[in-house]
Amino acid sequence: MIKWVERGVLLAAILSMLFVWPYGGIREDKKDSSLSEDYGYTEPLQVGEYASQYFVAETDFLKTLEIAVSYNQEEERNGLLGLEIWKEDQKIYEGVIPYDAMESTTFFPAVIETRLKRGAVYEYRIVNQSISENLPQVVYTTTEKAHVPENQQLVVHEATVDGQALNRYTWREKLDAVSVLEIDSFIAIVAAMIYAVLEQWKRKEKKNNEVG
Repeated sequence: MIKWVERGVLLAAILSMLFVWPYGGIREDKKDSSLSEDYGYTEPLQVGEYASQYFVAETDFLKTLEIAVSYNQEEERNGLLGLEIWKEDQKIYEGVIPYDAMESTTFFPAVIETRLKRGAVYEYRIVNQSISENLPQVVYTTTEKAHVPENQQLVVHEATVDGQALNRYTWREKLDAVSVLEIDSFIAIVAAMIYAVLEQWKRKEKKNNEVG
C-alpha cells in the first residue's frame, strides 16, 4: 500500500514540474498600456461600422484588453458595442459590451482569455452593433511616447488614422528560468519530505510486524 502511495507522490511531483515547464501552466501578468495623454477621437461609428486596431501578440495568451471610447456625457447611452479579435479572415474572439457600462475616455476592461501566436499580427475591432444615438468615437493616442508597443495601424472607415487606439493589454507570460527553478525546487522538497515520512512509516510497520 505504502509503495503505491510513494509512486503516486513521485508521479504527482513529476507532473507538477511538467505543468510549470514546459507546459507553462503557471504564468505571471504583463501589462502594456497607452498613456492617457496626447489623444484624439475618430469620426463617430454608425451602426454596423467598426474601428480596426492591428497589433502584434506580445505572448501566446491575452488575458484582458482595455479599450476606450468617447461620447457626449450629457446624453443617454443605449445599445451594444462589439469587441472582436481577428487573425486575417478568421474571427477568434467575440464579446459584447453594454454602451452604458462604459465611461467616456476611460479604459474599459474586457476579459479575453484567448491563446494567440506570439509575434503574429492580429486585428481587434470595436464594432457599433446597435447604437443609433450619441454615437461612440474611438479614442486614440497621437504621439510615440503615448503609444503602446504592440499597436500598429488604426483603421476607421477604410482610412488609416494618424495615431493608435488608446488601450491596455494584459498578457499572461510564462515564468522565467529562475522562477521555474524555484517552484520545481519547492515541489521536490515537499515530495522528498512526504517520501521520507512514508519511508519512516514503512520501517515502523515492518518493525511492528517482526515483533508481532
